[in-house]
Amino acid sequence: ARMSAERIPQIAVVMGSCTAGGAYVPAMSDETIIVKGQGTIFLGGPPLVKAATGEIVSPEELGGAEVHARQSGVVDHTAQNDAHALAIARAIVANLNRVKNVAVALREPAEPLYPAAELHGVIPVDKRRPYDAREVIARIVDASTGFARILGYPVGIVANNGILFSESALKGAHFVELCSQRGIPLLFLQNITGFMVGKKYEAGGIAKDGAKMVTAVACSRVPKFTVVLGGSFGAGNYAMCGRAFSPRFLWMWPSARISVMGGEQAASVLATVKRDGIEAKGGAWSKEEEEDFKRPIREQYERQGHPYYATARLWDDGLIAPEETRRMLALAISASLNAPIEESRFAIVEWQRTTPEFAYATYNRAHRVRFAHGLEYLAGAAPENIPATAPRAPGIDPEQAFVASLSSCHMLWFLHLAVTRKLVVDRYIDHAVGVLGKDAEGRTAMTRVTLRPSVVFGGPVPSANELRELHEKAHERCFIANSVRTEIAIEPQ
Repeated sequence: ARMSAERIPQIAVVMGSCTAGGAYVPAMSDETIIVKGQGTIFLGGPPLVKAATGEIVSPEELGGAEVHARQSGVVDHTAQNDAHALAIARAIVANLNRVKNVAVALREPAEPLYPAAELHGVIPVDKRRPYDAREVIARIVDASTGFARILGYPVGIVANNGILFSESALKGAHFVELCSQRGIPLLFLQNITGFMVGKKYEAGGIAKDGAKMVTAVACSRVPKFTVVLGGSFGAGNYAMCGRAFSPRFLWMWPSARISVMGGEQAASVLATVKRDGIEAKGGAWSKEEEEDFKRPIREQYERQGHPYYATARLWDDGLIAPEETRRMLALAISASLNAPIEESRFAIVEWQRTTPEFAYATYNRAHRVRFAHGLEYLAGAAPENIPATAPRAPGIDPEQAFVASLSSCHMLWFLHLAVTRKLVVDRYIDHAVGVLGKDAEGRTAMTRVTLRPSVVFGGPVPSANELRELHEKAHERCFIANSVRTEIAIEPQ
């Protein structure tokens, strides 16, 4: 009823039995279709009718297509089978007389320069062999251009081929932020074996750089779509918008494999651990024994990493043929644009070592915080947390930022409420104070924040009780206050 009041069309297709409360769904819909011989609608089924009244009646006689289409008027259309019912539903949708306003610039579609049938030959049978992801892109986007569109819809494509390095992650993070700020949907084409590992890469900051890409993907609010072409292993699955990052749709090709790591890598890791344990006890482990140990692990990973295993457990939105990718993506992008694209809000924290030695007493606490639209500021640590020998730089410490965000959120809601009550605010200043201590579990936390707002009104001044009520309602609406466990007190001045 509420959806109807909000002018949301409701179309019911009855392909089976709608009993008891379920009967109200087709009865309350704008238009209802029922399939002859299999669709039924009734509040009480034949067994209940017999028990209550003694009447013996078949499901079709009680609430079948003939009854509701010709007598009761509950349904509007009858269909010969399921396919016919869906065709009628599509015709109803086509006649809704609605124009969809999309938030992206559309163009006339153009066919790719290369046939989609060639996609089967692009992906190698051996998952360890590399391939050029641009060969895939050229067969699914309009006119095979890098400024990609799919059937006229703009899309930003993040595709990879194997390992993600630091420079790859930084480039990917920047591109995701760029598309998010421009409101362009994102498509991730996965063939990821994970982030690069090793002493050199850990020292080079692969964890920090990878986190930037993961953060960018997590904070992006534009519609995201993921197609797993080949491997989807390790933490790289997160950076490439895996299921945990809630893409609107996630599909897999038959060539896909998904697991925490590849079967060969998993078998080798477990074999190394077992060999080290045996040798530590003075034993020996032959090559034949090692192979017998690794074989079932590889088989298990191959079986449970297979796309049929994943899709059977609803871990994705379906297994699709490569040549169907373009059509499926176009339909999904179109569906996602039925709702406005949300604004993405990024907060990227970046720190760089500036001292030869990395030690508690010497490393610099200064860092940079960057938000969407290019705004950034310098931050640091509270003076009492910095050793006297450590470099010092002016900046906002996290404790100050936390208190300031609570105060700012409260003030903005206060101003909003004041406007709705026809009050005029000339000046608002809050000398907020935070207390850093131990919480009930003994953990360091901002245990209490006291807001001390002083408000100057230009016109009628609310009473003390009215002013307190305004602050209480502002506090109730402040989403930051609602997101933390900190005790927050308000003391109007």
